[in-house]
Amino acid sequence: MAGGLRKSISLSPQGARGYSRGMTRLLQQAFAKVQALPVEMQDEAARLLLAYVGDEEPVHQLSPEEEADLIEAQAERLRGEFATEEEVEAVLAKYRL
Repeated sequence: MAGGLRKSISLSPQGARGYSRGMTRLLQQAFAKVQALPVEMQDEAARLLLAYVGDEEPVHQLSPEEEADLIEAQAERLRGEFATEEEVEAVLAKYRL
């Protein structure tokens, strides 16, 4: 919403405007947990759910460089080109504390 204002609704079992009608108990529990989160985390959970049901843009849009890197990685996988144990160990050792 403009100016950072957010409309708040209740998702109680009685439901505001019928939002909980047809909602499973598990989904109600999930919404109750999400409502307790900070606003930014609530928005992220909403984006994930909307992306899952196809009502929003993908959660993360790859840059052209990332997309090209992913395509190359998939091609390497199809060719059977994997890192050796030594290469994996070298990378892991680099980042170990």
